[in-house]
Amino acid sequence: MANSTLLHTAKLNGGVVTGYITNLGVMSHFEFRGEELHGGTLSGLIQVTREGVLRDTMLAANTYITGGKLTGEIVGDADAPATVENVVVTTGSHLINVILGKNVTLEANVTVEKSTSLPQLTDNFGVEWAIAIDNQGLRSRPPARFSGGIATIDNNYFKINTVLLNQAFQVRASIEVAAEDVGKVADILLVMGFEPPDIYGIFDGGVDTIYTTLDNQNRGLPIDLYASATVWMTQFTEPFQSNVLLQPRLFFTLWQGHLSRTGQYYIFLGYRLANGTIVYTPSPLIVQVN
Repeated sequence: MANSTLLHTAKLNGGVVTGYITNLGVMSHFEFRGEELHGGTLSGLIQVTREGVLRDTMLAANTYITGGKLTGEIVGDADAPATVENVVVTTGSHLINVILGKNVTLEANVTVEKSTSLPQLTDNFGVEWAIAIDNQGLRSRPPARFSGGIATIDNNYFKINTVLLNQAFQVRASIEVAAEDVGKVADILLVMGFEPPDIYGIFDGGVDTIYTTLDNQNRGLPIDLYASATVWMTQFTEPFQSNVLLQPRLFFTLWQGHLSRTGQYYIFLGYRLANGTIVYTPSPLIVQVN
């Protein structure tokens, strides 16, 4: 198979794969002789020859990969982690539930962690739903889900929601994309709200909360979430990530650094389709900075 896209219902077992591959399905027990394989789920024995790249992919239980390069978000099974050998993990990549075997080279700023599943990205753990809103302001309830959490250097499990002033921490999240959107190209949208300390408690929706959209450099632009949807939707001029192929599940590092003001920070995540529809979590991940 060469230069192909596997749909999210597709399964490939065995054979030789070459060229550029977009994988939305499951690929098992094959040799990759191509340039890049992006997305989907890999399982079984994967042999990568030449300088082939595996990018932003999930690894089923006990997957074994030898050769090539890994880049982006590589996520294994928490109970039966994947093993990689004779590979180069490229700069800035993030590996979860992956065992590093022999001859593994880690380039700069690579993070490796063993993690349980991310908690639900919401301030109410009983709410597991998303909102879709079109460019006319009409709302619906698609079957998408958002998960996420924060971690400091001393806590890799993303189960905390409080950090100290100027303490380094990381925010990570995932999206389980609605089935009807898998395979489409979308922009990833990120909004951060800030509320200074007050007597009313967290996320009171007061006018003292200031919202900004964040681009891929964490630069903020004002957005008015108190206005009608048709107003604030037009204010997303700089997405967090552009032209992302929607896979069944996506993983993101939303923030890495520190915050220099005490208060509550509210993080909203979503994706915008080519027709202007935005699918997002209406309940934020809350980060308390003391």
